Amino acid sequence: MAESIGARTMGIDPTAHTIYLPTAEFEETKPGAASARPKAKPGSFMIVQVGQTGSN
Repeated sequence: MAESIGARTMGIDPTAHTIYLPTAEFEETKPGAASARPKAKPGSFMIVQVGQTGSN
């Protein structure tokens, strides 16, 4: 699974064994910036869905 920086757990579907993570694309932080937290790029909000595929 690819890393999604800034993703936080938003919802869980225990029946489907799926979690939903809100995240966005982030701007590069500039060296010496007052805030170390990067800003989200406008219009880049997305929900990452993580779950099982196939049967175990």
